[in-house]
Amino acid sequence: MATLRGYKCTKCGYVVMADASVYEAFMFVTNYYFFCSHCNDIVKVPLQEQYPIFPKCGRMDGLRTWNPVEGHCPKCGKSKLSEKGKLIMAD
Repeated sequence: MATLRGYKCTKCGYVVMADASVYEAFMFVTNYYFFCSHCNDIVKVPLQEQYPIFPKCGRMDGLRTWNPVEGHCPKCGKSKLSEKGKLIMAD
């Protein structure tokens, strides 16, 4: 089960749809959120991938887990994202 919420940075306007935990589970797929320090962006990586590679830069050395509640804005570094917009619940 996943509960996706819209999160928005009040400083730069970056928006991401994410579960409040470090992962989202939809049917047969579990995705984990990773922050890439090279691209300053978030990527969802399926649980099956042992060595995640960020699709934009093709690197894996700057990845770390991320979640919207504890994590900062990936674009500008503001401490927290505010909860905005849609709420989607799926199973």
